[in-house]
Amino acid sequence: MPNEVGCAAAFARVRGLLDSLMAISDRFPTIEHLLQARPDELGAELVLYLQTLERNGHVYEDGLPDRILELYGPITRRPPDLALVVSEALAWARRSLLVVRDMSQSSHGFISLSREGRSFTSGSLDRLRLREILPDILLHPAIRQTCLDIFNDGHYEAAVFEAFKSLKSPSERRPDWAPTSMADRW
Repeated sequence: MPNEVGCAAAFARVRGLLDSLMAISDRFPTIEHLLQARPDELGAELVLYLQTLERNGHVYEDGLPDRILELYGPITRRPPDLALVVSEALAWARRSLLVVRDMSQSSHGFISLSREGRSFTSGSLDRLRLREILPDILLHPAIRQTCLDIFNDGHYEAAVFEAFKSLKSPSERRPDWAPTSMADRW
């Protein structure tokens, strides 16, 4: 009985790995589609794939192009740009702090998922794109505190309105400004 349980668990793990690899081939049905993929699109799929491998600890990144190539059946030679496309996708994942170097390994080339990479979902991609468009470090602290979560939830008009409200009346916060009209100042 214990052997059957162990075999079932191993089968489930292998099935999960195959399903995650198949998700890449579902998203990119041909090798040509894969080669045309944007780094964030393929990077997101690779992070989801790496989530299934995380149980094994680390992944050697140089082997990823060949693992992906196996999905597309017998191909006589590796397309010249495949390694470049996978490398760009991994660079995006690193820049987004989803994948990091596995420092538990003595040799270089091993990667593992970051804490954020472990919780990444396909729905998280839009949030990462927003973070690239509007880095929170560029915002005034009052706007960051009031509006960033509203903006990241996709409520752009409400975020702009709240930002305007938080900065529109400095005279209410500055006692040295007299409540006069603009005509009196000129």
